[in-house]
Amino acid sequence: MALSKYFARRFAASLKLKPRERENLLRIIELLDASNQVTVGTIQRTLSPMEEPGSATANRSLNRLQDAVDEAAVGTGFKFCITANKRAGIERQVWFEGPVGTPKFQTPPELKHARSTALVTGQRGVVVPDLPRVVLLTCNEHETRAVHATF
Repeated sequence: MALSKYFARRFAASLKLKPRERENLLRIIELLDASNQVTVGTIQRTLSPMEEPGSATANRSLNRLQDAVDEAAVGTGFKFCITANKRAGIERQVWFEGPVGTPKFQTPPELKHARSTALVTGQRGVVVPDLPRVVLLTCNEHETRAVHATF
């Protein structure tokens, strides 16, 4: 599954790359479309505007960047992927793959003063990274029942 811009940026920030490589990687990430992919031609026009997209020089430049990113990402699970079919030329797709971690739970400061017996623990939900999150706090059992009945 292709990583969203958000997760691709997080991985890019954690990689040990040269400043120019990091800058180019972030520029590619910003080019990702709604399906979290971008064409080789779009990347080459953006990163090497003086070169003809699909030229040997532009391809070599993109391959060097891919090699640098893959080398820096060894052991992280992050991958810089390009469609294997070279006949597609500048229409080949580029995307990023990697594990999507769930955010660490941090107790809100409002719960600091709540009695531990009043807190319901062990509740889990599915984290959907691209959607906004809502946390509902109820103050008594009547509100809790009403929320459960509604949702």
